Amino acid sequence: MLTNPLVSVIVPNYNHARYLRQRLDSVFNQTYPNFEVILLDDRSQDNSVEILNSYKDERITHRIDNQQNSGSTFRQWKKGLELAKGDLIWIAESDDWADVAFLEKMVAGFTENDDVAVTYCDMYYVDENGNEIADTYQDYAGYSHPSLWRNNHYYKGKDYVKDYMLNKCLIVNASAVLFKRESGIKHIDKVLDYREAGDWLFWNYLLSDEKAYVYYRANEKLNYFRHSLQSTRNYPNIQKMENGLIEKSNVILITLKMLGSEKEKLAVKRREMLDWWSKDHTCREMLNSSFKRILKTPMFQGTGVFSLYKHYVKYRIKNISFIKHNRKKYHAQQNSSKN
Repeated sequence: MLTNPLVSVIVPNYNHARYLRQRLDSVFNQTYPNFEVILLDDRSQDNSVEILNSYKDERITHRIDNQQNSGSTFRQWKKGLELAKGDLIWIAESDDWADVAFLEKMVAGFTENDDVAVTYCDMYYVDENGNEIADTYQDYAGYSHPSLWRNNHYYKGKDYVKDYMLNKCLIVNASAVLFKRESGIKHIDKVLDYREAGDWLFWNYLLSDEKAYVYYRANEKLNYFRHSLQSTRNYPNIQKMENGLIEKSNVILITLKMLGSEKEKLAVKRREMLDWWSKDHTCREMLNSSFKRILKTPMFQGTGVFSLYKHYVKYRIKNISFIKHNRKKYHAQQNSSKN
């Protein structure tokens, strides 16, 4: 069982000069004393490096400024993991910040339970200016099992993935997580080529290790998760939406195989994804523009192709009807204004 473990705090940054001081101050002011800090900049174009270099705290063990952008936040995670000396890892994203008691309370999950691989906590959702836009993470995570996320829980990792993490990523922000370094080193190479859903796959790998458990701290909002309108977490165009959905379908496929699921369950999961896509307007637009590429992804090869085509035709008919309806409505309004 871990006693007073060293925590390696990895701060990967790219163009977040506006938020960096708030982030770094929330790290260096932690009440838990035993941690090191690794500062990583991925060739920022703002004055981030100047701000990072202004911090002279002795707990900073590495300060790396990339001469070329890595192209992936998960490559920065890997670099931090390779430099880290701690038993535990905190990926402190540069646009978020934390309560000063974050580490003190989160480390307790590991000192009390030796088989915990991942612990995470409730959080505030804030906008670019730090204003709350949602009071709690529980509204997102607890839509199907609200009682679970209202209370602290300790759960077998594989069962957690199967029961809750297969349909969507419920560990939505790395800044709210601590995990064991040895587990991170073991799995980080498997997500390096991901851009949108690598964190989801990474958590699923960590939790699917044979003896892994997860511990969730409810009703202690120790993290501030910033949602920016300019954030890469949002989808500015159909192309990015398409890439995100393809990655997510790959995560589900890999996770099903990791859990040893049979072909019948895979077919069910395909149908569930198609049903979800059919209810989302943006997803329908993505299918309209990128049907052939989606069809070639591993998730939809073999069983389910006919079903996908059937849904695609249905979306096309719905969208054509929607366009015609709005065109008639527009012309009617124009004629009415003329009269």
